[in-house]
Amino acid sequence: MPKPKPAGKEHPAGIEHPIDKQEGRVEYFIAQTQLTNDATERQYEAGETVTSRDFEPGVIDNWLKIGVLVRKEDA
Repeated sequence: MPKPKPAGKEHPAGIEHPIDKQEGRVEYFIAQTQLTNDATERQYEAGETVTSRDFEPGVIDNWLKIGVLVRKEDA
């Protein structure tokens, strides 16, 4: 039997992120260019805040490496 998910921990697109398992912690980033989440078709403009729940963790990691996203506290 599947384990019920705690309220407020599920991503709107139904994606469960490892970050959600860390006491519901959400990280915030600033988009440096226009971004699109292909899974949800949501678009983000340059300068817009993006959270760790908006994209898959691997996508966020890659975008941080190439400078497409910066952590909000670093901006």
